[in-house]
Order: sequence, then structure tokens, then C-alpha cells
Amino acid sequence: ILKPYIKIFNKSATIMLDKWQHLASEGSSRLDMFEHISLMTLDSLQKCIFSFDSRCQERPSEYIATILELSALVEKRN
Repeated sequence: ILKPYIKIFNKSATIMLDKWQHLASEGSSRLDMFEHISLMTLDSLQKCIFSFDSRCQERPSEYIATILELSALVEKRN
């Protein structure tokens, strides 16, 4: 069932890993895993379910920024 989507998952994961390598090469020692994993998941779902390439991992989005901000607020509340 998932075999046709392996290439999409792989491409999304590769984009995320490339971002991590870039951050590491700049000397960044901390990484917000939630943000990166969420973007990779959203990227994969949009491509698989809607055949829509939003490039949400590669360019900023006001929608994504708002979701991440709300998630951080929920986390602080708990």
C-alpha cells in the first residue's frame, strides 16, 4: 500500500536532513526537532494526499509560522 509513496517520503526526509547539515555546518548546536519533523510530515502528506508540492520545508509560510507559534503556546501552558 505504501510502496508508491516511498520516493516521496525519501525526498521529504532528504530535504530535512540537508537542512540539518546546513545548520550543523553553521555551528548550530541546538535543533527544534518538533518544527523540522512537523514540516517534513506536512510536506509528505501534502504530496501524497493532495499531489500538492507546497515546499513548506524550503520556504517560510505565514500559516506554518502560526501553527508553530500556537504549538509552542500550548506546550508552555502545560
